[in-house]
Amino acid sequence: MFNRAKGALILVCLFTLSLLAVHSLQAQFPDGSRIVYIAYEGSDSEVWSITPQGGDARLLAENRYLITSAACSPDGSFIATNDNDIFLHDLQTGEVDDFGLPLRTHYWAIKWSQTGSRVAFAVDEPRMGMKIYMANSDGSTIQEVVSQGSPYFSWSRDDSQLVYHSSRDDAGDVYVVNVDGTNERRLTQGAGNIGSSDPGWSPTADEIVFTSNRAGGSNIYIFNADGTNLRQLTFQGQFPGQIANHTPIWSPDGSQIVFTSMRSEPGATGLYIMNADGSNVHRLITNAPSQESAQCWIAEPKSALTASITFPGRPAAPNARLSQAFTVKFSQPAMTAVSFTPTTNDSGTFALPAIPYGAYALWLKHAQHLAASVPVTVSAPTSSVTVPTLRAGDASNDNRVNITDFSIVSATYGKSSGTAGYDARADFNGDNTVNISDYSLLTASFGQIGAPDPSPPDGTFSATLPPPSELANAAITLEGAPRGGARIGRTFTLTVRAGNNAASGIVASQIDSADLHLRFDPARLQVVAVTPGTALDRVIVSTFDNVNGTIDVAAGKLGGVVDGRFTAFTVELRAIASGTTTIDADAPTALAYQGATASPAVGAASVTVR
Repeated sequence: MFNRAKGALILVCLFTLSLLAVHSLQAQFPDGSRIVYIAYEGSDSEVWSITPQGGDARLLAENRYLITSAACSPDGSFIATNDNDIFLHDLQTGEVDDFGLPLRTHYWAIKWSQTGSRVAFAVDEPRMGMKIYMANSDGSTIQEVVSQGSPYFSWSRDDSQLVYHSSRDDAGDVYVVNVDGTNERRLTQGAGNIGSSDPGWSPTADEIVFTSNRAGGSNIYIFNADGTNLRQLTFQGQFPGQIANHTPIWSPDGSQIVFTSMRSEPGATGLYIMNADGSNVHRLITNAPSQESAQCWIAEPKSALTASITFPGRPAAPNARLSQAFTVKFSQPAMTAVSFTPTTNDSGTFALPAIPYGAYALWLKHAQHLAASVPVTVSAPTSSVTVPTLRAGDASNDNRVNITDFSIVSATYGKSSGTAGYDARADFNGDNTVNISDYSLLTASFGQIGAPDPSPPDGTFSATLPPPSELANAAITLEGAPRGGARIGRTFTLTVRAGNNAASGIVASQIDSADLHLRFDPARLQVVAVTPGTALDRVIVSTFDNVNGTIDVAAGKLGGVVDGRFTAFTVELRAIASGTTTIDADAPTALAYQGATASPAVGAASVTVR
């Protein structure tokens, strides 16, 4: 047993996504793919995996006899090893079982097809040489594909062909054949001791990487699947007499190649990695006591995740009004959130086809609803999550429902699609009309904020826009504080007025809603009653808190505005303890007009209690 860390295999895939109406944005899931290799020390052989950065080595399989090859299933769930027979290792459960192939002979290698539906395997049949067979992944329907092959072969990316090495001609060459055994073609032309081997078909392109000694030393080359456009990727290592570079293996996304080399130390093989164009070559494992041989590159199993969304105020499924665009983000601690923009179908569901296994916070935002966040654990080939009913009313799409959203509703209230002034942002139930139903949805969420964005947009740039002319001179005043002071036990009425700024002489303000907040000292004053005014006839909030000393009033006018100066509300207060105190405006006090807001300065009202 080698002195290395052990543990259960944890894999995170190189993420690839292709689904109609689903687009990946910016960050991707971290590359947690793992490279599988065989480590040899004396007569012992073991199968290990490491990250593409060369760390976190984990033991996957120990030898019963001598393991000479290992293969990875496309979904990352299994590896298959040979030691006379083929054994299947379940990477999730740790169980090991016979693969179940019926031929009774020595198996040299096995490879899954790109889809995982079939396998090809090489067997050494007495007096008949090395043959390559194909079968279904359950071991059924076996058929011979190559009569003179070797353990070095690979599936094409569409599963229709095999590329393989054969020594039928001199030192050996690379061939391609259809999986039914027809249309065999020779891609390399060796002679004498010049040969080519170790072919591997790219999982993402019609390119083949292989090993050849055509330049005098063993190096890695690449060409198109028809044998054209040959390029050399590696060059003879530090010790020219050695087999410097061989056994190239593609990464799942086709961007990198891991290979075995003796370039650093004569007689000792190690694992190296490079980009698919041959750049950035570096060693993965240093100071290893064993000989390493690259075998395959696996990715974590992925899940097709379906999310079900319930929209308040919209019809039951199926209905076109349930088909809506979302921003969706997956996050974990210490992971940059991964974003998508799916569109739900007419049942209110969307699907993401390839989410790596793991536990996430799933954040969802619709342009007219507050964001929601739900935990989701992805641990099976198919997964689902039900999102609680969304909260409507976020017409401004700023993830909060406040007076700005009410003002947008007010400006377009009573209008329908096709009518001048219709604003679809306020149509929360999607019926193409802004009416009392939309107002009701807004008031149900008023004052609420959505789940915080796990990766908010960069806030380094900001701009403050001036208020529109209708609000440029609007003001809020507090009137009615008793001039001679208030006696303990007596009450007085404070009037909160909004509208024109009389001091400026301008009387052209127009207001469709107001969000007003006052604070007072509850040790000296207590609220008896708050009475909203009549100018803004739709009262959304009218509350007070005599413990914390707050007064909150929000009101608006649907389908119209208030001109001039008006009473927003009155508050009756009782003096309870002597001393001088003030009544001040509190944030976010604001006046609004057609979705624009202004927060004018409010002078405090001073009260002396005697």
